Amino acid sequence: MNAEGRRIDVRGVVQGVGFRPWVYNRAVNEGLTGRVWNHSLGVTIEVFGRASALDAFVSELRGRPPPAARIDALACQTIEAQRADAFVIETSRSGVERQVSIPADLATCAECVAEIFDATNRRYRYPFTNCTNCGPRF
Repeated sequence: MNAEGRRIDVRGVVQGVGFRPWVYNRAVNEGLTGRVWNHSLGVTIEVFGRASALDAFVSELRGRPPPAARIDALACQTIEAQRADAFVIETSRSGVERQVSIPADLATCAECVAEIFDATNRRYRYPFTNCTNCGPRF
């Protein structure tokens, strides 16, 4: 397999909205390896695999982010492929500048409302039901 690498820097509302787990799932679905982490300016992804899988991954990032996320800028550059056994979510890194945008609380989403009113669901009538698509943020 001819592996390639991409470094993708994402800015916008990409923290506190389930963005890293969403990136992880997309990378695993495409058979890619690498890592994703939060930092003071947004999120960085270093991803490795076949060119066609990388193109599909970047296309998905640009076109279908998680519901509560908003991508204001996405910069993608080619990097040297690295050997990685899996795709991982790394610990957040701190930096000097802070420009992260975290959204305010959102209304309860339709999926959570369905859980609240489903008598067979373990969250039936639980008033604090929420997910990464609807809150809480702080």
